Amino acid sequence: FGAFVKIKAIKITAPTDSGPSSIKLFVNPGSLEFEGAEEEEPTQEIKLEQDDLKKDAKPKTVKLVKFSKVSTLVIFVPENHDDADQTVIQGIQILGKTSIISGNKPSLAQQKAAAQGDWLNTSR
Repeated sequence: FGAFVKIKAIKITAPTDSGPSSIKLFVNPGSLEFEGAEEEEPTQEIKLEQDDLKKDAKPKTVKLVKFSKVSTLVIFVPENHDDADQTVIQGIQILGKTSIISGNKPSLAQQKAAAQGDWLNTSR
């Protein structure tokens, strides 16, 4: 994502027979290889019933505490409903909003004073 986002829910649309039966979500994983996604503990795993894959199904909510400051989201699909070789996904919808950092930005004078103070502080 271009900025930090707070994710509330995710919706997957897919054919009910070849759609994913579960997804593993990894928040800000750094460098995650395909093999690592199978073995590593996900931020959250979501089980998907066949009805969850329909267009009119409700989105699946995520744990807000773990998804409040997301810059990268990796979605790993370990299996589908028919244990077929291919999993088909028609759409992925991520519901949430941009995280807004509140507070005042320090003025240039405050920034310079802080930088000078760091150099002058020899008690470290």
